[in-house]
Amino acid sequence: MNQTVDETRHTRGLAKLAELDGQDGEKTVTSMGELGRYLVEFGFGEIYSRSGLSLRDREFARFAVAGVLTVLSRDNFRETQFEEGL
Repeated sequence: MNQTVDETRHTRGLAKLAELDGQDGEKTVTSMGELGRYLVEFGFGEIYSRSGLSLRDREFARFAVAGVLTVLSRDNFRETQFEEGL
C-alpha cells in the first residue's frame, strides 16, 4: 500500500515526536485534534526531520524566533496603546 504524502509526513512526524518527547508528546497532540495533526505533520514531519541542523541548533533557532516575536508583539502593543492615548 502506498502512503500519501500527508500520511508519510505524519508517520515521520510521529516518529520524531516520540524520539524527542516520548509518549507524553503524542498524547498531547492527539488531544488537540486537527491542530495536533498539523503540528505533527509540519513541525515534526517537515521541520524537525530535516537534516542540516542539530537538535540543539534547531531548539536555539526556535527560541530565538520566539523571543523576537515576543519583543515585536510588545512593541506593537505599546505603539497601539500610545496611539489610542492620543
